[in-house]
Amino acid sequence: KRLELCASHAVELLKQADRFGKVVLLTLARAPWVSESCKNFYASVGRLITQLKVPIIYAQEGIQVDYNKQNMSSDEEIERFWSSVKGKAIERECNKFYSQYEGQSWKNVISIGDSDFERLGTQNAMENYMRETGIDSDGKLVDVNGHLYKVRTKTFKMLDEPTVEELTVEVDMLKAWLPLMVKLDSSFDVNLNNADDPEVLKSIDNTLRGQQSH
Repeated sequence: KRLELCASHAVELLKQADRFGKVVLLTLARAPWVSESCKNFYASVGRLITQLKVPIIYAQEGIQVDYNKQNMSSDEEIERFWSSVKGKAIERECNKFYSQYEGQSWKNVISIGDSDFERLGTQNAMENYMRETGIDSDGKLVDVNGHLYKVRTKTFKMLDEPTVEELTVEVDMLKAWLPLMVKLDSSFDVNLNNADDPEVLKSIDNTLRGQQSH
């Protein structure tokens, strides 16, 4: 029952995200982890992923290294490595999406995940794009050789290894916050490190509304 409730919230969030833009699922797990997990625990989510044709990207493909997040998360060197692996995969997907017409530029990239790998990977991918394009400021309108750019890097770090109950609460919060994330005309880097702390939640809400926290 708890998983069913969590899945129903995840279905609503995925539908909402799909209405707002291009959704990509990117993981360091080995294929076919996403589809197998959905089949065993999250059937309604798996059906929706198929229905919406959401691409599932396995960033580890072609890399012969065993992945153990718990053992690696405290090692800075390993963190940099896996952030780079995810960052390159994110960069490839952004390049695919932002190449639908000549001169199309990266504009609004949102990363939501439970580790620093995708958070840092997204930031690295955006920094690479800005460096290659000649953009010197994230989240601000910049003129490069007569072409106006405004790149918004938006990263949202969720709880590490949440319980089903915590994940359900997080997904419910994301449903309320996602429209604010999309609408915000600037970059942000948010860490939901304590879903029970009202001050943390207030600070996040203020950030996503473009307000200064006090």
